[in-house]
Amino acid sequence: MTESPNFELLDKIVCGYRITQEIGEGGMGKVYLAESAYLTEYKQQVAIKTLTPKNERQAALLQDLFVREANIQVQLKHPHIVSVIQFAIEHGAHFLLLEYIPGYEYRGRHLSNVADVLRYETGAMPYQRAMRLFAQALDAMDYSHNFKYRWEGEERTGIVHRDIKPANMLLMNADTIKLSDFGIVKVQQRRESATSRLTPGTSAYMAPEAIQGPHNYGLLELDGRSDIYSLGITLYEMLTGKLPFKPDPGENPDVSMRRKQVDEMPPPPSTIYPQIPEALDAVVMKALQKNPDRRYQSARDFKAAIFALNESLSLGLKDPYDTNDLAAKTQGQRSAPTAQQGTYATQYVDMNAAATTRGLGAAVETNVRGWNPTPIPGSVTDVPFPSQITATPGTTFPSVVPETPATPSRGKLFATVAVLAVALAAVGAVLYPKLFPSNAATTATPSPAPTIKTPADMVVIPGGTYRMGRDLDEAMKNYAITSGSAQEKPFRFDYPAHAETVKPFYLDLTEVSRRAYGEFVKATQRNAPSDWGASTPPLNTEDMPVTHVSFNDASDYCAWRTATRNDGLLYRLPTEPEWEFAARGKNAGEPNQPLNLYPWGDEWTPGNANTRESRLAHPQIVTANRQAASPFGALNLAGNVYEWTATDFQHYPGSDQETPREAGYQGTYQVVRGGSFDFAKEYAMTTTRVWAKPTSQGPRLGFRCAAEVKR
Repeated sequence: MTESPNFELLDKIVCGYRITQEIGEGGMGKVYLAESAYLTEYKQQVAIKTLTPKNERQAALLQDLFVREANIQVQLKHPHIVSVIQFAIEHGAHFLLLEYIPGYEYRGRHLSNVADVLRYETGAMPYQRAMRLFAQALDAMDYSHNFKYRWEGEERTGIVHRDIKPANMLLMNADTIKLSDFGIVKVQQRRESATSRLTPGTSAYMAPEAIQGPHNYGLLELDGRSDIYSLGITLYEMLTGKLPFKPDPGENPDVSMRRKQVDEMPPPPSTIYPQIPEALDAVVMKALQKNPDRRYQSARDFKAAIFALNESLSLGLKDPYDTNDLAAKTQGQRSAPTAQQGTYATQYVDMNAAATTRGLGAAVETNVRGWNPTPIPGSVTDVPFPSQITATPGTTFPSVVPETPATPSRGKLFATVAVLAVALAAVGAVLYPKLFPSNAATTATPSPAPTIKTPADMVVIPGGTYRMGRDLDEAMKNYAITSGSAQEKPFRFDYPAHAETVKPFYLDLTEVSRRAYGEFVKATQRNAPSDWGASTPPLNTEDMPVTHVSFNDASDYCAWRTATRNDGLLYRLPTEPEWEFAARGKNAGEPNQPLNLYPWGDEWTPGNANTRESRLAHPQIVTANRQAASPFGALNLAGNVYEWTATDFQHYPGSDQETPREAGYQGTYQVVRGGSFDFAKEYAMTTTRVWAKPTSQGPRLGFRCAAEVKR
């Protein structure tokens, strides 16, 4: 047997990574933490899995599993699935290099997965947090169950995980999970292998058809519905802190658990933990039906059932992947502020502190303390927004043109053109002029309008009116926070509120990533950002937001996108009014409307944005914090990195403030918005204004592009 490494792995180098410590061990192998062996400024960390079989027979089985995990998981590129970096065989041993998922600390204990949270932090998890984490697992499994991949030289569709459980839901942080351990996935086999004779999984989470065999349920093979059952068990445990079944005394625990999975139904979760809403009982119990035909038929259907309770249970779920949700949001639909949100605003007024202020100014040019980001997946899954844009001559607004849905129950597509036409006719002349302004004569027959497809990496901002900024009393004008030894007034330039009207436009779903900016650098031979150390981003940081870019760098990138895409759109930086409208939503700040001080509402929610309170000390990937999307679906408009706008800084009409200027500098300042990973949450508010010299660069400064139809 040659599989088990016959040498000490600590301090050894595997594929350019030096193994530093053992971080996990199971019945089939060990997991080590390793870091870049030859990089001096940037120590990328990875996890390295090895096998430790007990005999030759087990070695053959484990090698089959390992090779499968490497070949399948390396193809999966999803924000909530752990990425494979490399697979290698050295010294007769197999090594699987994976994205390192850091977890977080809680009262001196390191929590690495959801099972740890249930055991050491929460017990029964508050159902709002449980649903937010669980929705991420459903996203990952929906992707996996429909994924097209190559196996044994052929293209196939659909991967069944077969071992979903809390221990395999790894924690990036307290609010983000990634699914791991795809080693026993069900793939479409063309020949028998060691794993084809295996009945894999963990008994406490296994579906009845996985235990008894799919043929006993009229199935040729296991499908995604067995994962639905495991997901149901997982959600049950997250909500109650307990498994739905426990083995009977005196009986083999594994045999007892499998028998109960086949024969018994558990009590509803609320009978164990009464704080769980009964509406969630129905969701969980449907997933646990013994007959696969009676469960949710897909992860997408499971997720739809949860989102149907989002408002009534105040779950706080936001889904930028959901195009129906986007369509609703582009019509300005937003829930009214809650009583809790109103309480938060009152608490703000009560805060008192001494006062000074600063702009971003020189701060963005100074080097931030060193940060060591964990490895990021090789690519970011494109987020589908399958809308089209019709550009009517003489106008520059986008209107949603639908695509035909594959299945009505999936809730992922816009309405059809006919439905939109009927709806517009129903609302009549009041809504029509707002959506379709035109200076063309009504008697003229319009020319056929060119059709422009919405870029997959952008969202539609439909335009509208709102109250930009906000009105503050003296207490709020002088509200101060401590930053180091200084006192800062973050709201000093936010007032007075004033009416703004924004025409429809497009906005990038995310901040521009290092990957996207790297294509620009390569195509134009432009100097790369100074923190890269080369012409390409450091390995496995491609999905971080690009930083260390000046105003001109950002503007030139957007102009380059116009030329290279040639899709009928003019790409540019957003203006400050556009940026704030995209972050706050239609009618924000108007009478009887919420202020929307954050993209998700008026109340600060820990874990929704990467600010100083997160204590990460570095940016997150551009697709992080999906639960905190703006009213129109854009991500990370609060925190992570500041974003350039196209607007020169000027005080709002009626302001009594003066702009502090650097000695000797007579040029303009550009408005930057959104806060950053090491600025306090007050700077991440949708109304907070900060500025920087156009030549400024630094670890806090990034950007995203806007676009409009070319005239």
